[in-house]
Amino acid sequence: MTFSAKGHLQVVNQAVTTKKGSSSRLSISRTYGTNKIVVKGTVAAGKTVSKWLSVDDPTKHTMTVFTDEIKKQGIKLSNTTYKLKATPKKATLVKQDYSPKLSEILIPFMKLSNNGIADTLTKTMGQKMYKTGTNAAGVKAIRRYANTKKIAATKWTFIDGSGLSSQDKVTTSTMTKFLYDVQKDTYYKSYLTSLPVGGNSARMVGGSLRHRFTSTTLKNRVQAKTGSINGVRTLSGYVKQKDGDRVIISILTSNTNTTSTIDSLVKTIINEK
Repeated sequence: MTFSAKGHLQVVNQAVTTKKGSSSRLSISRTYGTNKIVVKGTVAAGKTVSKWLSVDDPTKHTMTVFTDEIKKQGIKLSNTTYKLKATPKKATLVKQDYSPKLSEILIPFMKLSNNGIADTLTKTMGQKMYKTGTNAAGVKAIRRYANTKKIAATKWTFIDGSGLSSQDKVTTSTMTKFLYDVQKDTYYKSYLTSLPVGGNSARMVGGSLRHRFTSTTLKNRVQAKTGSINGVRTLSGYVKQKDGDRVIISILTSNTNTTSTIDSLVKTIINEK
């Protein structure tokens, strides 16, 4: 088994290679707060598996990859250290790239539950609001937004943008109220479109719900955001019942690593008369 992870990432292989043609059940994840990539499960001989992962230090990762590429070109470096500094005023702009619109970024972010995008957007908000592109400044900006929605800090605790911290907390009533109030905002249509759709097999439509609620009676009736960390599974969004009524749901479960309870409740809500 070989890996193509670049930069300062440390790969810990706990997976095994099985015979060619067999099914592959591979889990690839990064230990939060570290650069350790843990690979578990099985992969069939000759099969290639890829997965996008965030990194713990994007600057260090970028500079490590950049340095490696320079060396591959036969360029010798007398010093491989680097410093973060403001762009010199005399610098000449060679090329400028613009990111996609936020409404477009929301699709891969929300559909695929991309934690890297979440943390980047958080820092961007910090830069926009407080001229500091840090997680702390971004969280401050999120709290400021929460205040405009009259959300008490005791009922919604923000530690990061990705929600990977066990200290990120919210009550179901607060989330439900938010999902109701946000329908009045001008950006609501973009927000709603970004939510995963249950049972829809298209990756950028069904997203993290494309393999759930797949039966004919449930398909395309759930439009909601998934959430998970070790021992926690959640689902919050909108559900269309079989009689056509649209309801808001927020189901937060703990001490479990499965979604069976959530899916059972949602099925009941859909079929409720």
